[in-house]
Amino acid sequence: MRIYSGMNGIERRGFAPAGQVQGVGFRPFVFRLALKHGLSGTVGNSPGGVLIEVQGLPAALDAFEPDLFVEIPPLAEITACRREILPVRNGEERFCILSTP
Repeated sequence: MRIYSGMNGIERRGFAPAGQVQGVGFRPFVFRLALKHGLSGTVGNSPGGVLIEVQGLPAALDAFEPDLFVEIPPLAEITACRREILPVRNGEERFCILSTP
C-alpha cells in the first residue's frame, strides 16, 4: 500500500462502506465524527453507496477508522468496507457533506 504524505505528514484515506448506510443519518454521523477527530474531507452518496474521504494526521485517521464502526447510528449497519490511500488535497481545510447526485 502506498502512503501519500502531504505537508506536515498529512494523509488522505478513502472508505466505501457497504450495508445499510443510506437513509439512516450516516452522512451527518460521518460529518460529526470527522469534526471530532479534526479531519477535513467529504462524505457523499454515489450510485454504489456512500463514499468517505478523510484527510489529516495519521494518528487522527487511525482514531477515526474504528469509531466509524463502533459509534455507528442505531439504524445503520456496515457489512463490508473498502479502504484506500488517496493523494493528499493540499489546501483542504474543512469537512463537507456532498449533495446527493
